[in-house]
Amino acid sequence: MSLLDLKPISGAPFGAVVTGLDLSTPLGEDTALQIVSATVDHLVLVIRDQRLSLEEQIQFTEAMGVPELSWDRKSAHPEDPRVQVINSQARPPGVMSTSQIWHTDASFTQTPPLFTILHALEVPSEGGETAFVDLRRAFDELPEALRGQLSCLQAVHSYDHVLRRVRAHRYSEQESVEESRIFPDVRHPLIRTHPDTGRRALYLNPLCVERLENLPLAESDRLLGAVHAHAIEPRWTYIHCWTSGDVVVWDNASLIHRGHPAPASQARRFHRTTTIGSIPR
Repeated sequence: MSLLDLKPISGAPFGAVVTGLDLSTPLGEDTALQIVSATVDHLVLVIRDQRLSLEEQIQFTEAMGVPELSWDRKSAHPEDPRVQVINSQARPPGVMSTSQIWHTDASFTQTPPLFTILHALEVPSEGGETAFVDLRRAFDELPEALRGQLSCLQAVHSYDHVLRRVRAHRYSEQESVEESRIFPDVRHPLIRTHPDTGRRALYLNPLCVERLENLPLAESDRLLGAVHAHAIEPRWTYIHCWTSGDVVVWDNASLIHRGHPAPASQARRFHRTTTIGSIPR
């Protein structure tokens, strides 16, 4: 069994670059297991110089788990609804990009995706980076008094918190209401145990977390504000500068991320796939 060629990302607190892989060809079972293990360990894997068709990206996604349908039916690829097309130039002027708010993917669902695979097709000459935060380390470094307050708390993750209003502006009020019916509020623990490793991490999503359950709203807002401010410290943040052909894989159970703005005149286009996850515990 040959081992993956993994190198830590220079100057970053986490993440690794994988070299010597051609993702357009089927991966052996051993290699696929190593990629899954390396993603859980390093949180973010960067695989450069790839030119994947839809079928090849799905093939790679299947090596990491079970691909799921894109929750955003409006941006699902017409040839395969498991592939989401992210295209900055398809967004009407004046409509905010929710991807620029810190989030973990689709936490407003009962079983949020475990892994996300993002393949860069076109990138701007400046801007458009993606920032990632290691929520395992943020949990480890929590002040003891704050950690005690967070134990056993459940957060209400709501599609209606921000997404519904933005989607109504971009598409229509009726369509956003229909989506809201598809995605009722869910409760997830504020401190999550990883399904593969058992390691604990904060489970945050400023885009979707409406409140902490069973707390007065003022206390909920205070605690969430303190935790968010702690979580996004630069010392456990990695900012990925995209190059066309990059494939970046990350672990949604242990990270939050957000995109940086890019010039409106320049394309930022990606294909995104995710693997089915489990109920956060």
